[in-house]
Amino acid sequence: MELQLGWHLLAAVGLVVVGALHVAWGLGSPWPAPSPEVLARAVVGGMPGGLPGLGPCLGVAALLFLGALLVVWAPQGPGLARLGAGLVAATLLARGLAGFFMPALSPAFRVQPFHRWNAWLYSPLCVLLGLGALLSLR
Repeated sequence: MELQLGWHLLAAVGLVVVGALHVAWGLGSPWPAPSPEVLARAVVGGMPGGLPGLGPCLGVAALLFLGALLVVWAPQGPGLARLGAGLVAATLLARGLAGFFMPALSPAFRVQPFHRWNAWLYSPLCVLLGLGALLSLR
């Protein structure tokens, strides 16, 4: 099986990097923030409880790693891999596009610096990763 470089591979690498970041957060690292409190304001906004614990972080990481695998496998894999990659693309595109409307939906998402990071990084990154996953279906 020949692996061709393409946008889907960049999307898969992005998913793995974001997954690894969730593993680090689950294990207690506040990187790239100086403290867990600063990280919580940047990644979950004004949601009660601060940062999620180990279980939720590892759950998200596992889904991101699985998504990366499906995106890489989809171009040459069976129909199930293509379906999975399609779900990855739909989920990322939905998160990315909905992210632009989060502040209008809930005051918790208007908290700074989350609002700024969401508008300039999280939502656009989700859209780009979703488009990369979508390209795996070509």
